[in-house]
Amino acid sequence: SPDAVTTRGMIVTILWRLERAPVIDYLMNFEDVDASSWYAEAVRWAAGEGIVEGIGDGLFAPDDPMTREKMATILHRYTQWKGYASSSAADLSGYDDMSQISGYASAGYCFRRGKVL
Repeated sequence: SPDAVTTRGMIVTILWRLERAPVIDYLMNFEDVDASSWYAEAVRWAAGEGIVEGIGDGLFAPDDPMTREKMATILHRYTQWKGYASSSAADLSGYDDMSQISGYASAGYCFRRGKVL
C-alpha cells in the first residue's frame, strides 16, 4: 500500500519485524489494542522497550496517522534503544514549525543556542 497513510501500528510493526519479531512477555495496558490484532505484539514490544508510549488515558491509538514529529520521536527512541543515538544535535531552527514541537517530542533532546532540538 504505497499510497496508504502510515499509522502508529504500522511503524511499530516495521521496527519489531526489523528486530526479527522478538517474543516478549510484557504486560500491555492499552485499551485500544486488541490482543489478536496484527500489530499487538509489536506494540507490546515497543512499549515494553520504551520506544513508544501511549497517548494517555490507557490508549495507544494504533490507527492514528504518523506525523513528522511522531516519526522523529519514535525513531529517536529506537536509535537510543539500539545504542546508535549520537550526543550531537542538529539545528532545527530552519523549520518553520519548530515552535509547534510538542513537549513529548522535545523531551530528552539537546538544546543549542537556546533552541529545543
